[in-house]
Amino acid sequence: MRQPSTVVNWPALYVDVLEQRLDAEGYGSTDADDRLWQWWQWWQANDLDDESQLTHLDALIAGHETGGLAQSAVAHSSV
Repeated sequence: MRQPSTVVNWPALYVDVLEQRLDAEGYGSTDADDRLWQWWQWWQANDLDDESQLTHLDALIAGHETGGLAQSAVAHSSV
């Protein structure tokens, strides 16, 4: 009789796929809004592509956001 094999890495693969769907790849608008362009430049200058990936992973793994950073950023945003 053959023993069934066990795949242990499925949860990590599942979380990685979900996180990839959350990655920001740009901002768009129906009209040429200069504020959106400035916001995207700020996002890139502060390397938030990588930082947001870490936050997404933490939220998906631990079930919560890291330290309320998202709420704090929205509350203090001037854009």
